[in-house]
Amino acid sequence: MAKRSWTDDQLIEAVKKSKTIKEVLGHLSTTSYVSVKKRIEFLELDTSHFKIRKPSGIKKDGQPNAFWRKFKESLADYENTPVEKWEAKHLLGHILKRYNERYQIEFTLSYSRPPSKSQELYCVKRMMTSFGSAAPSVLKQYIDWMFDGYLKKNPMKSLALFFHQGMIGKFKAQYKKSNQISRSTQLPSQYSDIVEDLKLPIFTYGDVAFAKMAVDGSPDEYPDYVTLLTRLHNAGLDDALLEQLEEG
Repeated sequence: MAKRSWTDDQLIEAVKKSKTIKEVLGHLSTTSYVSVKKRIEFLELDTSHFKIRKPSGIKKDGQPNAFWRKFKESLADYENTPVEKWEAKHLLGHILKRYNERYQIEFTLSYSRPPSKSQELYCVKRMMTSFGSAAPSVLKQYIDWMFDGYLKKNPMKSLALFFHQGMIGKFKAQYKKSNQISRSTQLPSQYSDIVEDLKLPIFTYGDVAFAKMAVDGSPDEYPDYVTLLTRLHNAGLDDALLEQLEEG
């Protein structure tokens, strides 16, 4: 075993005035990374002041790696995907397009984690969670509402703005006011298509509310209604809406 060219005291001093292992190696005039790291751990030296290098999705040439490149290409899928089938990546793609249109520059992605665990998808999923079971079409309206309103006069510093509870609350209030639904309101296409597929005599929100009452009372007697409500929920229908229906 080769004798070390540095002492423990020198190592302790080097760790104190360094911010990375690389700097420690420089102070000790050695390239033995493994030996130095093991000795630091053996002596239980404090390295909490070291800068932690985060994983990067950027290659040495400054371009995104293959995973991020493929992910960025997939974000454009939303343009060829029906809104009712949009997922988190489609909503993110729409946000990035609106951002580019608004500020005339591309949004700077983080590249600090794998795409599936990226900060950008995290923010979009937080937004989706904040809306509960809202249909993708409503989320798209919210994104457009943000860019056509608040972001028309203010900069967008972070995607976290999209799950800001104050913003979501304002949108929901305006959305409810502009989309007043009564018991006699005809079902929109994303719901009526489901009803038609099941061949049920359901045409209005009041009809759906009646079906829910029947299922709540005797679910075993109305298996078709159980299937209907399950599919409507999957399509974004919120039971709270049925409970708030007014005569009309």
